[in-house]
Amino acid sequence: MELQKNNNSKYPSYFRECRCGKCEKLLARVGNYTSIQIKCPRCGTLNHLKTESLPSLPLSNPDQAEKEPESNRERRTLMSLSSEEINGLKAIVSNIWNTGIANRIDYNEEVAKVIRTAVEEISRCSAALKNMFELLADTALGALFSLPWLLAKGISIAGTLANAKNNLQHRLCINSVAANYRTRLEEASFGI
Repeated sequence: MELQKNNNSKYPSYFRECRCGKCEKLLARVGNYTSIQIKCPRCGTLNHLKTESLPSLPLSNPDQAEKEPESNRERRTLMSLSSEEINGLKAIVSNIWNTGIANRIDYNEEVAKVIRTAVEEISRCSAALKNMFELLADTALGALFSLPWLLAKGISIAGTLANAKNNLQHRLCINSVAANYRTRLEEASFGI
């Protein structure tokens, strides 16, 4: 999702335009916020916008933000998850935890990071598991266990996890990681 300065004099200067990260459709005009999730009605992309710190100015004087140096303004992270990426993450969650949890999760960047870490932890459990994931490596996507790799290979990773559950040692590894990361997953889903 793109956050752009509002050049329309019809709206106060402290409003910013939120545009879809995929098709650039105007989704909203926002002022102060901590996090926003908007599904694009045109292309279906789930867009996320989250502040990394609270604004340094009181809400009573939002126009002052225009005069403040860029370094002092709140920083934002932008990430748009496509429906295909969300389906891949959901398939991974179903194989590490269960389908009920997978259906309850609000998929965002923080959830993707927790899932990435959980998959990496599972791979550390045994050399055989690591080798299974290495078969999915793709140099165009960056390092193995990177976020781009996870988002692009979600369905394949889920298939690898499903096959790994046939081995008792691998199933124990997956269950151990599931127990250790469930709270983090749900906190990330709630934006905590």
